Amino acid sequence: MKIVKGIINSILAFLLCVSFVAGFIVVLLSNTVLNEKYVLAQLAKNQFYEKVETDLKNGFEEYQYQSGFPETVFENLCSREMIEEDINHVVNYWYQGTELMNHSTDVELEIKANIEQYLRENAIDVTEKQEKNIQDFQKIIVQVYENKVGIVSNYSKQIANGIKQIKEVVEIASRVLIGAFMAILIIMLLINIKDFIAFVSTLGASLLASGILLGFVKFVIEKNIDIHHILIFTQSLSDLAKEMMYDVLNKIGWTGISLSIVGIVSIVVSNCRKMYKKEREE
Repeated sequence: MKIVKGIINSILAFLLCVSFVAGFIVVLLSNTVLNEKYVLAQLAKNQFYEKVETDLKNGFEEYQYQSGFPETVFENLCSREMIEEDINHVVNYWYQGTELMNHSTDVELEIKANIEQYLRENAIDVTEKQEKNIQDFQKIIVQVYENKVGIVSNYSKQIANGIKQIKEVVEIASRVLIGAFMAILIIMLLINIKDFIAFVSTLGASLLASGILLGFVKFVIEKNIDIHHILIFTQSLSDLAKEMMYDVLNKIGWTGISLSIVGIVSIVVSNCRKMYKKEREE
């Protein structure tokens, strides 16, 4: 009977370990990449808005040299507040499906006004062809702005759909895992109803195994992915992705350590209690 009970407890410990790890992954996803507030906080923490502003200035400078217009034409095209607001609109669209808006019209009006002022102050008359070229140039500047604040503008719809689908899967998985977790605990309690020490020991073994497994997952990710040199579209986006990945890995690592410690303590306490009980019986 003890052998059968031991086998059942081992199976339950394994299932509980799987439930712990799967549950942690669900919670981790819900609190990080699937959480709009987390993403916005990471944008601010990693100075993403400032980096995009720098990228915009560099992008405008490239076209300044090509166009032959003076630096004054490219001044005050957009503000730091405009950039932050438009980037946040993109994130809101990803997570809430809100209307995707930006200040591209303001940028277009500003570059148009600056060019007109430059031409007027320098008494420069333009031909119809030159006027068409100027209009095309204005559209290019607007496109530069939209591309930078749009983060990954060409993939925004796919990202929004992906987040929505993952959220639905995570929601279903969380319900299933809660039910499975409760069922396993109840079965463990029923099997060990007369031996609470065995229940604590089995629970401790599950926690320890979960902690070790999470530590192994962290090790495998760090071993096979060169996070430091990862490159995604732009440098500013790459830096953000790196920091978020490091943050997620730290959460995995600390959770693994915490589960391992609790598991070891539970096993040690249950074994000490078992030895003490045995000594008293003798």
